[in-house]
This record gives sequence, C-alpha cells and structure tokens, in this order.
Amino acid sequence: EGDFRRMSKRKALETPEGGTEPPAKAQRRGLELRVVCDRPRIVTCPGFMSDEECDRMIKMCLPLTMQLPGCHKLRCEPGASKHGNKLTEQDKCLVAELEKRIGDVVDTPPHDQETRMNVNGTPPDGSRIDENGNVVILKPEEMPPAFEFPGASDVMQLGLHVDTHNGKPMRFVTAIVYLTTLKHEAGGHTVFPCAERKGTSTASASSSSSSSCQPSLLVPKTKTHPHSGRSSSAGLTEKREPREFGVRSLNAAQWLLDRDIQHTASAFGHDEESEAAKGSARFIESQAMALVRQSDRLVHSKGAVANPETKNLRQSSGIGMCIRPEKGMLCLFYSVDPDALLSPAFHGDPNGCETRDSKESWKADPRAWHGGARVCYGNPVAKWTLQKFKEIPPGSRGSFEQRYSYLTARHGKEKLADPCLKV
Repeated sequence: EGDFRRMSKRKALETPEGGTEPPAKAQRRGLELRVVCDRPRIVTCPGFMSDEECDRMIKMCLPLTMQLPGCHKLRCEPGASKHGNKLTEQDKCLVAELEKRIGDVVDTPPHDQETRMNVNGTPPDGSRIDENGNVVILKPEEMPPAFEFPGASDVMQLGLHVDTHNGKPMRFVTAIVYLTTLKHEAGGHTVFPCAERKGTSTASASSSSSSSCQPSLLVPKTKTHPHSGRSSSAGLTEKREPREFGVRSLNAAQWLLDRDIQHTASAFGHDEESEAAKGSARFIESQAMALVRQSDRLVHSKGAVANPETKNLRQSSGIGMCIRPEKGMLCLFYSVDPDALLSPAFHGDPNGCETRDSKESWKADPRAWHGGARVCYGNPVAKWTLQKFKEIPPGSRGSFEQRYSYLTARHGKEKLADPCLKV
C-alpha cells in the first residue's frame, strides 16, 4: 500500500485503537513536508527515516567507511558494488528503499548518471569515531596534524560550496537526512548564509553579476585574527545594519559564481582577481559564522528555548539560515532556481539573454551556497548524515529548454509517496 511497507520484516506495532499495522507506516503517520525557506527552496520532513533505520544505516556503514583526505570526516557509499558482499539482504533492501523514497519526493527515480547515496560521519573537534560508532576524545599526543581547506574559518571547517561543483552542473536538488540529533550549542548545523525568506527584497542583481563591477564594492576589508592567523571580516565590528551585510554576502556569492568559483577553497587558488575572490569567499563565510554564533546566543535565552522557530535559525536581516541536525529529518534544497534562470540580472545582462543554450545560461543559485559547521569539542555525539544528489536524467539534458522544463515540473511540487501522509 505504500513504498514504506517494503522494509525489512519487523513485528507490527500496536495502534491506539488496539489493532496492528506495519511499523514503517505507523511510525510515519502524520508526516508532512515543511517549506522553511523560499530562495533557495528548502523543504524539511521530520521523521522521514525512523530511528531504527538511522541506527541501522550507521551500523551498516561503520565497517565500510574511509577517512576523507586531509580531514577527520568519514564517508561511505553503501550502494557501491564493492560493498555488495559485505551487506546483508536486509541492508541492501534498506539502501534501495531509501534511494527510491528520496527519488519519489522529487519525482526523479535513481539513474546511472547520478552519484550514489553516501553516508558521512563527522566527529567533534579533537575526537575520532571508533569501530563501534562511539566518540573518543583524543589525547594531545594523539592529535593528527591540523588540516583545513584553504581559507576555511574556525566555524566552517570545510568552507562553503554549491552542489554543482566538481563538474556536476546537472545536480538540481540535494537531499540530506540527519542520522543523529545535535543540540544547538553542539554545532554541526547546515548553514545557508545567503538564503532568503519569502518577501525579502534584495538588490542582488545586476551590478554584482556584471564583469565590469568593482570587486572592492562587494567585499569588506579584512584583518588577521591575532591567534589563528586567519582572515576575518572587519565589517562584523562596524555599526552597519544586518540587512546590508545580507545583501553584500549575496552579491559576493553571485560574484564568485560568475567566475566559475563554486567552492570557497577555490577562491584561494584563483589567479584572476585573486584578492577580490578571497575577499568574497571570506565575506560569505563571515555571514555563515554569524548564523552559527547567533544559534549559540539564542539557546541561552528563554524566548529561544520556548520558540519552535529556533529549530531553523534565521538572521534578522531576512538573509541567512541554518538547519540543526535532527535524527530522521529530511532536508531538501535546490541548487538551481528556475525563476532566476530567466532573469537577465542573473546573467549580468540588463538587456536580457539572446540565447540560453550555453554553459553560462545554466548556473547555480547564489543563495544555495552552504556548508557544515564544526561539531564542537566535547560533544558526546558525532554528526551522521545520509546525502543524495539528484541530477537531471540524461534524456532531459539536451537543451536549455529541456532542462528548464524538467526543473519547473518538479520545483515546488515535492510529494510523499504514501497516500496516508500529509503533503
């Protein structure tokens, strides 16, 4: 009766009426998709995966994970063929079910031109994840040499990026499912420094997109942090309206994309206008840091604790948002905005675009820059996530019109497959 019923064999749960039904359906009764941001469109669904599924996924992937080069993050592709003989049939069923479940939400079944679903484990600072999934604090002599992406901040350890980077322009939406819960003060947020709420009007427009603009107008002066040696935004200490910082960060994000810089780390190896590129990258990272620090302040105020809105924190400027990891919650966000694709300002051309069948015509949304905040030292729980990049299928990639038609048919039309669930 629903795609969620084809899970592994488990005992039926007792319903309030005294009957029984499969637990996969019982645990998901009343689920709904919640739009928490408009640009980029961010949709969440608490309880998308059950606690049991989250625990099983972590347990399944622990023996298969590999440490990513230069950092302490663990990664595994449970659906990779090389792991086939290491998974039970029950595990394989869960992996296939989750691939299909995510594909159903955005009406894009899995296909061989998109990367496999991956699972990531991020330990708190100064810690590692042992073979049982526990967080082990390292002694000073056990600490490996520190490594961070070029230009990374003390909060955004791996910098910021858009998901079309690494030569993947056909990625249009990303699904993240959090497999563990972290408190606000524990860090680990997914941070969108340039996200806009509905009704927020910005002049992110043409001046920042144009190649003739002066980069010095887009980014603040920087100074060196006296302890870390990193550059930080001096503008954060100036008496400026939060709104101004939001608009400037959005302009900086667009400026980077116009130069095909899709990761802040790339800005520090970019030859052309390198100082402007570095300044732009630092500026949007400063906006991300402000969001995470705002989270730390709010959790200690009575109003924030009582206010459910603090689950997804926003800047007072209306620009910027961070999502707190909550076990089983789906976070879905779009890397490409169909409305922006038709905007002349988006292409830096005030007179409009003559042709759209070019690489430059298909761009990531500057509001979709994001990154993961550090998990703070001493936290007893690691951050575990399941991630899936959904790509436009090969048959719909031929021309701009084909891609645009495919995107508009799905953007804002997410759905849950089980008819008993709210949409």
